[in-house]
Amino acid sequence: MADRVRDLYPDTYDLVLVPIGFTRDIMAEAAEFVKLLDARHVIPMHYWDPQDRDDFLDMLEDAADSRDRAYQVKRFAGPALELRPHREGQAEATAAVGLAPAPVGGDAAM
Repeated sequence: MADRVRDLYPDTYDLVLVPIGFTRDIMAEAAEFVKLLDARHVIPMHYWDPQDRDDFLDMLEDAADSRDRAYQVKRFAGPALELRPHREGQAEATAAVGLAPAPVGGDAAM
């Protein structure tokens, strides 16, 4: 399976949004999948309980990315993340990012 994933997704990705739940818990499978990708940022989505997001980030915190570097786990209190352009030759570990859900309706800035 690992070879198939790498064949299907050989590129480097700036951002990967990965579902970790929704109708059933798929955190472990999602964590194994993202470990096979060359991604600069991974953000979990589709979960009911913020604890699920934190559990997913904990799984990656003790793991290595596709380049055998430890994940850089970041937890933000808000729903926004600012990405900066990547410079060629700049080495960085994959950032696994936990964001707080945006408020439903209202005046949430996009």
